[in-house]
Amino acid sequence: MGETTTLMQWFTSRFVRAEDGMALVLALVIMVILFIAAGTATGLVTSNQSTSNHERQGVQALTGGEAGLDQAANWVVTNDPTGSYGNGTVTLPTPAGSTVGGNSVALTATKAAVGGKSQWTLNSTTTSPNGKVVRVLQEKMQSIATPGSPAAFWGYGFVMGGTPNPGGYNAYQICENGSGPDKPTVFGGSGKVTVPVWIGGDVCTSGGEHPIGNESAALPINVHIGGFLYGSNGPREIVGSSTSPGPVADFEALGGCYSNHYSNTLPYPGCDTYSGGPTGPTKDGVFASSFNPIPSVTPPTLSAAQEQTMYASASPGPMNPCGVGSTGTIPTNLFESAGSTIPDASLGTKNFITQLLGPNAFDCKTSTGDLAWTPPVSHGAKACLHVTGSAGVFFDASVTMGGADYIQIDTNGVNGCTGATYPDGPTNGSIYLDGTLVLSNDASICSKTDFNASGTSCTIPLTGATIPSLFFSVYDRSGAAPAFSMPGNSRFESSAFVNGQYSLTNGGSASSVGGSIFANYASVTGGSSFSVSTVVPAGSLGNPSSSSAWSLTPSSWRECPVSGCS
Repeated sequence: MGETTTLMQWFTSRFVRAEDGMALVLALVIMVILFIAAGTATGLVTSNQSTSNHERQGVQALTGGEAGLDQAANWVVTNDPTGSYGNGTVTLPTPAGSTVGGNSVALTATKAAVGGKSQWTLNSTTTSPNGKVVRVLQEKMQSIATPGSPAAFWGYGFVMGGTPNPGGYNAYQICENGSGPDKPTVFGGSGKVTVPVWIGGDVCTSGGEHPIGNESAALPINVHIGGFLYGSNGPREIVGSSTSPGPVADFEALGGCYSNHYSNTLPYPGCDTYSGGPTGPTKDGVFASSFNPIPSVTPPTLSAAQEQTMYASASPGPMNPCGVGSTGTIPTNLFESAGSTIPDASLGTKNFITQLLGPNAFDCKTSTGDLAWTPPVSHGAKACLHVTGSAGVFFDASVTMGGADYIQIDTNGVNGCTGATYPDGPTNGSIYLDGTLVLSNDASICSKTDFNASGTSCTIPLTGATIPSLFFSVYDRSGAAPAFSMPGNSRFESSAFVNGQYSLTNGGSASSVGGSIFANYASVTGGSSFSVSTVVPAGSLGNPSSSSAWSLTPSSWRECPVSGCS
């Protein structure tokens, strides 16, 4: 019994001593686990802090990149408002740190032609403040063109500037004796207009009936006269008619109506009520459906300073000669005399066909315009002229055309003399002359469509004329009268501005103008017809130049790899 008890005590003491060792081991294991857990927790906290900081840096870099793109877009709008900035890549100034929260931003803007239109591609490479996060952003900008509206005078076929004569001169003195400092517009003989009329000055009429009236009852016109209307011992029906084609639509003569049939010095009462009959003691010879005020029109003008600008910018012209791509034999001193650098008519007076453009075919090209010429094979045969460009062509010369001088203008981009196609499409441009323009006898500048098959006779229809998109500006520096003259049966199928007097005289029924005429005053005393041009050529006065604005291209924003956008 005693031995048994002693043995159990021995085993118990051994077990207790063993249990103490196991507890120590267990405690050590737990401590190791706690250390590992603590380290892991610390690592997780540190990692989370690093990740959070990286994310914050990434957000800052993204924000900085967006601000950089905004600055690049503002640069484009400021530096390329008209779209004339050249193609290529521009490195823009880095935005100030305060603008983008301390980020380092590098900006580039690249302009290129895409699908025939210009496009800016903006790239913003942003490095975060700690230098560890890079964001590369890109977006694109496109130019949106807004078409302009032509000047109001393009809605008329016959627009004269000028001013009414001042007091001290009566209508009789001005129209019968030629008194007064300001020249009136005169209609005489068989001269007449059947297109919308806006005349700023006084008007004198004589000769055939209703010199101002409708072409047809279906096309009633408006007539504005800023001065007086005077009827001499000629028409009894001056404006509109009592029979077909009937009264004009609206009429106003702000200076009153006078007639030598009744009283050459006293106006008719009012001159603003329906007269209902030919001139007489109570009738003013005006037939109009109404006498409502006609919307104001500002006739075109061209000052010496403006002409100097045209001279400098014309392309081709004196300061922008024929360049790359030009072919043929281009006349020496085509646009200006040797040594001259100002518009002064220094080339003198030249026949348009034989002396100015000459006997050889050529194609004069610049980066923005084209003047192509095909001479006649012999005198009396047709010649072909083609003009394009928004800056116009400038000749420092007076120009004449005489009998059997015929120039065809293309309206479809095809040379009527050779059958070849013009690469830049139909004629659409302007010709500026520092001098006068004279078309005499049967001289003709017409569209190819309205010439006969042989190109030796041009007939401009009263309605439906195929008017070329070509504009002539005649700057009469010397004050010659007239500045643009059409004596005889000449034809002119284009539109023209005249700084001075336009004259169509001594013509028969074939004399005609297809297109609008704008001048200071006019004398129309021969057979005539006019058309309203709905075609407003490039480079013309009052041309509806379109405006453009840069806007962000939809869906073009993207974030690129650090290596950059492809």
